[in-house]
Amino acid sequence: MKSPYMYTAKISAQGQITVPSEVRKKIGAKKGQYVRFYLDGDALALASTTPIEKYFGKVNILGGEDPVEFIRKLRDDSARRVK
Repeated sequence: MKSPYMYTAKISAQGQITVPSEVRKKIGAKKGQYVRFYLDGDALALASTTPIEKYFGKVNILGGEDPVEFIRKLRDDSARRVK
C-alpha cells in the first residue's frame, strides 16, 4: 500500500529533481517560487515559501507543526507498519 506521504523523483546528473505535481499542489508551490528543505538525519521534508516570508519572517506551512517533528512522526509511523 502506497503511503499518502510518499512520492518518488529521480535526481538528474546535475543534482536536480522534478517535484511531483501532487506534491506541488499539496504545498501550493508555483513556478519560480522557492522551496525549503528540512533535514533530520537521513530524512527530508519539503515546504513551500511565499514572497511575504522574505520580508516578514517565517510562514508556517504545516499549520503550527515543526517540520523536523513532522519527519519524526512519519518515520515512527513507517517503522510501526513494517513490524
